[in-house]
Amino acid sequence: MQFPSDAKTNEELKVLIRAIYGNVSNHCFSKIDFEFKNINVENCSDVFLIACLRTTAAIRDKLTEWNSLGERVYVELYRRKSPNPKRTMYGLDIDMSKEANMRIAEIILQNHAKTEDGSPSLER
Repeated sequence: MQFPSDAKTNEELKVLIRAIYGNVSNHCFSKIDFEFKNINVENCSDVFLIACLRTTAAIRDKLTEWNSLGERVYVELYRRKSPNPKRTMYGLDIDMSKEANMRIAEIILQNHAKTEDGSPSLER
C-alpha cells in the first residue's frame, strides 16, 4: 500500500497510519524506506511528517531511512519557522548529523538577521 502524498485531516491520517501498519505487519520495511526516502518534506504538512516518524519510531532500527527523514523534518520545521521544533520532535531521539546541525544554525541566523540600519528584520 502506498502512502498518501500528504495527510492533513483525521481521515487522511488514518489512511497513512493504516498504510504504515500494513507494511509493518507484512514486514515490508523496504517499502517504508522507499516511501521515506522519497518524501519531499517541503511539500508535506507538519502533521503528516510527524505522523510518519511517530508511527514508525518503535521500529526505527529496521528502517534505514528513518533517521534521515527525521533530520530532514527537523531542518524543515526550522525553515518553516515552526514555533518550537524541539518540542515537536521531543522523544524521537534523532541522531543529527553535523551537516543537519549546520543547516539549522544557518536557518536560525537567517531568521534573526538584522537590516542594514541594525533594526531587527521583520521577515518571519
